Amino acid sequence: MVGMRRPKKQKVEGVEEAAEDAAEVDGEAGATGEVPGAPPPRQASPPPATSPPSPGAAQREEAEEIYEDAAIKVRAIKRLAKEAGDAEKVAERLHQRKMARLEAGDRLGRRKSTFGAAKRTYEAIIELMSAQLKSARAQFMLADAQYACSACNVRVMELEIARLRRALRR
Repeated sequence: MVGMRRPKKQKVEGVEEAAEDAAEVDGEAGATGEVPGAPPPRQASPPPATSPPSPGAAQREEAEEIYEDAAIKVRAIKRLAKEAGDAEKVAERLHQRKMARLEAGDRLGRRKSTFGAAKRTYEAIIELMSAQLKSARAQFMLADAQYACSACNVRVMELEIARLRRALRR
């Protein structure tokens, strides 16, 4: 119903009466300081029984730290591997263009010396293979770092499983 007024809020009298009753009870305390009908004061409960620290907690923390370091290393090597892969692609395109240019020179008969053409051909091949080698090394380093990171993760999980098994036995 659009445009209808909301009903006004009414005061709750129970809250005011409870506040007045509390003020009256303070004056009724006897010589002992206890209020008749009041609940007995709480006794300090003993602290909850805590289990002894896990014997593998330090090992688990160390393993987690090693895992985090390995994960950081993997991210850095991934970036390097991507850069090396991009450089390899550029080298491949450059090699293709150089070879196309040499073949075009052969068709048009512009070559003056076969030695110069062979030299340029092998230089282009060496540049391409060098870029491929760098990319392969980066991929190997990435695979090695991922393996090490996975091994660290397995160690962390083993320690966590051992902790949970100890907790279940209690």
